[in-house]
This record gives sequence, C-alpha cells and structure tokens, in this order.
Amino acid sequence: MKTSFLIRLSTLAILMCSTFQVHSLELQAKAPSEFIIYQVKKSVENEDIMNLYRFHDIQVAKLNFSGVGLIGKNYRLFVQEIKAGKPLPRVQLFDSREDEYFKIKDQELNFSVLAKHIAGKKVRFDFRFLGFGLTREFPVKTHYGEFALQIPENTGEFNSLPLSKPIYVLNFTQPQTETASKKRYANFDPSLTDPLELGKIKRIPTYFLISIEFSE
Repeated sequence: MKTSFLIRLSTLAILMCSTFQVHSLELQAKAPSEFIIYQVKKSVENEDIMNLYRFHDIQVAKLNFSGVGLIGKNYRLFVQEIKAGKPLPRVQLFDSREDEYFKIKDQELNFSVLAKHIAGKKVRFDFRFLGFGLTREFPVKTHYGEFALQIPENTGEFNSLPLSKPIYVLNFTQPQTETASKKRYANFDPSLTDPLELGKIKRIPTYFLISIEFSE
C-alpha cells in the first residue's frame, strides 16, 4: 500500500511538472513579439572625447532603441520650443520616409544628440546617425541661466512600439525662475508630467523638447 501511495505521488509530480512546462511554453508563445527596450545615457565611452565636449561646452546624449518591432518602421525627429509656458509649433528635423535607405532595417536604432547654447544668441543641435547627420539652430535671446541637456528619469521598455505618438527623449532646458540667488532645474519625467506643461508648472523661461515618432 505504501508503494502504491508513492507511485501515485510520483505520477502526480510528473503531471504537475508537465503542466507547468506547457504553461511556461504558452507564456513564452504569448510574449509580445514587438517588445522594445529604450535607453538614453549622457556620456561617451571615450573619456578624451568627453573632455573635449566639456571644454567646448557641448552636452551629449546617446539613444538606443532595440527590439524586433523596429524592423521595417519609419521615424521622424522633432524639436519643439516652449517659451514662457507656451508651446510653439513643432519643427520636423528629419523624416525617414523621404528615402527607403533610412527605413529601419534591423532590431536597433542608435543615434547621438549634441547640444550647445551660445549665450544670448542661439542653441544648436547636432544629430549623429551611422553614416549621416544633421544640424539645426534656434535663436534664443533670453539670458536667464545656462541650458542643461536632460534625459528622462524613467526609460525602459515598451510592450509594443508606440506608433504615430511622440516619445520625448531629451529636454534642453533653462532652470526654473525661483530667486536670483537660487536656480535649479525641474525634473524631466514624461511618465509623470506632460512635457508640454512643464514650463507652466515649474516656471521655466525657455526649453526645447526633442522627440521621436515612429510609423509604419
């Protein structure tokens, strides 16, 4: 009887194990095929190049999107100035649909953004992709505080690639207008605060939002 009981326990364990394995396979099969990892960092691996950027007051960020959901997609890049709490019209910098060459053909999209403020005159953005790049300047007359290039406080993952929807990847911003002796930069977290409302909420004189928008 004891032997029979042990056999039943062994059979039950095998069935449970088999059921768990089948369930695990089902979960893997149902895992989203367009899972996207999104990362931004404010550094370059070569310290000598980073020091050169610092010497010339150039701020830099490296962006990476990866995942099979990118394959065959197009993308557009935008810069939008928000001045005294009022968003100005978005300026399109680039549209990959202009040429089949620029369509995303593998599981990664990488590019760097360089930003520089020339005091009292303009801000300059330089976008560097593999094999090509583009530069755009915007006039700025305000003298209130230096601009800082901010990356989102929360980057990470998308269950699927957002299409026809702006993803705010960088913010080139002046500090908040608090007091003459105290200036600080507002947190940049698009998941918590609408970036277009940030200037109004935090009293930021001028800032520039850089966004990317994917499409079929």
